[in-house]
Amino acid sequence: MRTGTKKLCEASIILALILVSQLFKNLSVFITGPIINFCLITCTLLVDKKYGILLSIVSPITAFLITGSPIMSALPIIILFVILGNIVFVLINDHFYKKKNTELFLAAMVASCMIKGIIMGVTIIPCMYLLLPEASPLRAVIRTLNLTFSATQIITALIGTFLFAWCYNRLVAFLHAEDIRDYDKK
Repeated sequence: MRTGTKKLCEASIILALILVSQLFKNLSVFITGPIINFCLITCTLLVDKKYGILLSIVSPITAFLITGSPIMSALPIIILFVILGNIVFVLINDHFYKKKNTELFLAAMVASCMIKGIIMGVTIIPCMYLLLPEASPLRAVIRTLNLTFSATQIITALIGTFLFAWCYNRLVAFLHAEDIRDYDKK
């Protein structure tokens, strides 16, 4: 039986993985991004939706605190749009996972990645145009940021989602084992 305490511990381990991956964010977003998306979907579908939503909120905040992004420092409201994209991503996956239709779920997984990127692209970039002063040096990189907050988010979400699909059976066996010794028998 998976108790509330066990679920909390599982979510905490996933949060620890997110935090460790964020230490490498300045190395490449294509390392950190897929790991975080993998963690969000794993926590939501295999632990509990409420913990997936919680990690969707916490991970952008910790990313800002760990990496100190100049864009996020200039416009902290961007964190809210990243949170929104993450929450929509996990809720779509949770909804279609519960339908128990594999083909529909796989299509929804891909769609959730696209929707996450679109949400972030259509909210963050207009926000930057509206709130950044004309003299801000960040205005010169808005086009690059548009790519970062849309296409890059879609790509990293897709990689993390496919990683989840690839690991799914092992994750289910591991998380639902009553005792760690039971996992080796499967």
